Amino acid sequence: MNSGASNWIIHQEGGGWCYNEDLCLERSKTSLGSSTFWGPTASFNGFLSDEAMYNPQFYNWNVVYLKYCDGASFSGNKSDGVVVNGTTIHFRGKRILKAALDDLWNSKGMKNAKEVILTGCS
Repeated sequence: MNSGASNWIIHQEGGGWCYNEDLCLERSKTSLGSSTFWGPTASFNGFLSDEAMYNPQFYNWNVVYLKYCDGASFSGNKSDGVVVNGTTIHFRGKRILKAALDDLWNSKGMKNAKEVILTGCS
C-alpha cells in the first residue's frame, strides 16, 4: 500500500438549504450556520477514518472536511451581509470554498496530488 501522502479526499459536509432569510437567520444560530458552534476537533469514521482496520483503502490519505457554512450549498456569494430582523447574516459559501481549495493547492501540497476524491452529503 502506498503512503497516501499524494492522495486527497475532500468532503463537503451536508446540511440542506435554508429557503428564505428567516430560515437562514435561524440556521445561523446552529453549527450549520456559524463556526461559533463548532468543536475544536472532529472524529471521522467510514472512508474518512485514519484507521487501516476500518478504512484499508484510504486510511492514509489526506482528508479535508469542509464544514457547511451558509445554507446555500457552498454557492452563496454576496459581498454585503443581509439584515434580517436586526441581525446581519452572510452568504459567502462560494468564497469560503474557493479560499479553502486555493489554500490546499498553494500551501498544503494538493497541486502535487496523484488522486483526489471529491465527495459530500446532504
